[in-house]
Amino acid sequence: MAMASLFRPFLFLSSFLILFPLTSPLSDSEALLNFKKSLTNAAALDSWVPGSSPCNNNWNGVLCSKQSVVDGSSEEATPNAPTDPHDHSRHLNESNKKIIAAFVTLGVMLLSVVLFFAIRWRRKKKQEDANALGRLNSAESAVEVQVSLPTRVPRPREMEAGRNKNNSSSNRSRGGSNNGRGHGNVPELVMVNDEKGVFGLPDLMKASAEVLGNGGLGSCYKATMANGATVVAKRMREMNALGKEPFDVEVKRIGKFKHPNVLTPLAYHYRKDEKLFVYEYLPKGNLLFLLHDVYIVTSSMDSDKNIYPISLGDHGTTSRGELDWPSRLKIVQGIAKGLDYIHTELASHDVPHGNLKSSNVLLGPDNHPFLLDYGFWPLLNPEGAKTLFAYKTPEAIQHGIVSHKSDIYCLGIIILEILTGKFPSQYLNDGNGGTDLVQWVAYGFSQGTQAEFLDPEIARRENSLGNIEKLLHIGLLCTQSDPEQRLDMKEALRMIEEVQVEGGLESQSQVRTIEVLPSLRDGYADGVPNINSQSTNSRDGNNGEQIHESEISEDRSGRPDGVP
Repeated sequence: MAMASLFRPFLFLSSFLILFPLTSPLSDSEALLNFKKSLTNAAALDSWVPGSSPCNNNWNGVLCSKQSVVDGSSEEATPNAPTDPHDHSRHLNESNKKIIAAFVTLGVMLLSVVLFFAIRWRRKKKQEDANALGRLNSAESAVEVQVSLPTRVPRPREMEAGRNKNNSSSNRSRGGSNNGRGHGNVPELVMVNDEKGVFGLPDLMKASAEVLGNGGLGSCYKATMANGATVVAKRMREMNALGKEPFDVEVKRIGKFKHPNVLTPLAYHYRKDEKLFVYEYLPKGNLLFLLHDVYIVTSSMDSDKNIYPISLGDHGTTSRGELDWPSRLKIVQGIAKGLDYIHTELASHDVPHGNLKSSNVLLGPDNHPFLLDYGFWPLLNPEGAKTLFAYKTPEAIQHGIVSHKSDIYCLGIIILEILTGKFPSQYLNDGNGGTDLVQWVAYGFSQGTQAEFLDPEIARRENSLGNIEKLLHIGLLCTQSDPEQRLDMKEALRMIEEVQVEGGLESQSQVRTIEVLPSLRDGYADGVPNINSQSTNSRDGNNGEQIHESEISEDRSGRPDGVP
């Protein structure tokens, strides 16, 4: 806009200088009057007077044809120059042409100078923006985002008060963000959710950042602003399945989500080889850290970094001791509600969430859960899609397919993880490390010792033990090896919402069978033989991590025998 204002006077002056001579051609009368002045006896042509027409028979010696002068002469007048007035007119026209040519040349020179400085300015801006983006390509560099947010960001709805604080800067940034292009055709940050404020690429280098983690999809940074506001930037790799326009449509669709248990991105930055997502910062961190008091776990999920998982919060400030039974039930129910919303909004996706695991569940105040990293499946190329947790399900390992039921399996793993406090081996590609929770919990039910497999932090609540075991059983129903045998989303949500904090000690006797999978270390078998619940197989001191065969008796309502 500034350059356009600078160019406007030069363009106007150049146009005036070029076009003005073209608007003043000589008429026949003007040419003859100029010719008259060149004669020594001009008085002989007194009939040639200004303001009259040469072709009205009043001009002595002038011959006209069709109101156009064809000859002009006089025997009494002696010319100082050629007697043909048209020769004189041609001479004058040639002079005019030279003047016009000079003005055109001058105009072209002025335009060339203006264009030279315009191109130089654009190249300089493009280089500045490219240098800013280049700093993002270093994993050790700071991701810097300035955003008009309040200084405290505990929950999404609590950030509304910061919207009016920086309206002027927000309005300036909004113009560059709407079309996704910055200066010099450098891609801009695109706002998909401006409820927490508006920011753009020019603000990117104004705050230092700390690395929160690296994972299968990319790296994660926490950026703290000079005004105290904090956001999180996630750099995504392997996200090249869609071109820019369909990518924009898909991400803006996600940005419109509104659910108390779903964290929507604030903005994104598109480049062919890399994408950047910016999220609200939740200081409490993710569920995985809160459950296991660990953050970095050696694994094979990311062959480059071998660091897992990604978090959007701090580490080392809490422990799972604060997660009592009511808190864990609240978290499970919030996860189920958020997942059901995502399944409704992204019903057309083969796998709506695709990456549901405890590291992608963030906790706000009062352990309020928020789901993250959903809806990425259509954006990822095949290699990137394999890093999603949905591809660690039995059907994906055996047949390479994923579906809505893959998310149900992931939900079941989180339920088992929350109630046992154990790190699932299912999170790891090779199964080395952690506990095969599906096998382990199923074995406990088969032996009637399921209470022994609960996290000691919640197992001591005897008046809630029945409901805790009921929720544990729902986790098993969600993790059946056959997707068709798993609960569907609506049924799982209904059963989870029916679980109460207190009570649930009644028992019933009618039964059905849950299949128990072989260990992940051996891969998923095509079929597993069932034996009765009196099987002589036992844990043999191995904490139940490997179980060969078993059957669990349950009532027809989906509860194990002896568990209401």
